Parts: sequence; C-alpha cells; structure tokens
Amino acid sequence: MALDIITFDQISRLCDRDDVIAESLIYPDMRHGFSLKITLGSESYSVVRRDGSPHYFRSIDLVLDALLDVPNISPFLTLDTSGWALSTIASS
Repeated sequence: MALDIITFDQISRLCDRDDVIAESLIYPDMRHGFSLKITLGSESYSVVRRDGSPHYFRSIDLVLDALLDVPNISPFLTLDTSGWALSTIASS
C-alpha cells in the first residue's frame, strides 16, 4: 500500500465518496502532538501542511473536532501507540 500525502483542507473532498468509508489513524508524538493518516480502501494518505511538512494537532480533541465535518468517515479511529515512549525528563 503506497502512502500519498494530502493537505487537511483536501480531506473532505477526498472522503466525499460513496464507495468506501474512510478510516483515520492517529499517531502521537511526544514533542509535536498528534499526526493523522486517512485510509480509503487500499489508498493511504498522510496529512501534511501546504509546505509538505507534517500537520500536527495539539490534542486528540482537536483531531476529533477537525474530523467532525468529514463525510463518509468511520466513527471509529485508531490510535497507534507503537512509537510512544515514556518521557525521559529527569525528576528533580
């Protein structure tokens, strides 16, 4: 499955299809926030800014709010915690 890129403002147009339900996958990043991937069948898209850099959300709430108006998106989302690590901040 190839991974393409899409800007956030293109998601609604991409998902406005009746032949497939879009799925969302959220990746947490301790430094930047949460990134988003949208999958439609065998097509997979990483959400980026207009300059091509990753689009990060500060919280899961912001991701959920952003996805509210996206048509034909699954009400279920996946949170991929495989890259999550405990903070290495030293306690005083």
